[in-house]
Amino acid sequence: LSYSKLNSKEKAALLRIAEQTKIALTTVNTAIMSMNIGDNIYEVSIDNQILSNIMKPILHRFSLPIKRAIKDAKLTIDMIDAIIPVGGSCKMPVIKRFIDILLRRRLLWI
Repeated sequence: LSYSKLNSKEKAALLRIAEQTKIALTTVNTAIMSMNIGDNIYEVSIDNQILSNIMKPILHRFSLPIKRAIKDAKLTIDMIDAIIPVGGSCKMPVIKRFIDILLRRRLLWI
């Protein structure tokens, strides 16, 4: 299955299914993405580890402004013991694990 070979309706459907899968992974460990294209059914099992690997380049880009904000606030990582998450993505286990790794310990998510 090649994204570039999909028509615009199929691309929109795939993006919708991917979003639903991402949301499902906030409450379950594994989700199945399934999509019909023509006479074919495509299915893939996604877990949070796979999602983490897919998101690795994006998460790396997130780390730079987070580190800069901590530095600009004249704080050190050790001074942070809780986080107030904002937005739906903060519910994702992948994001929580990324922040814990970035800040080198498990934080309280308020």
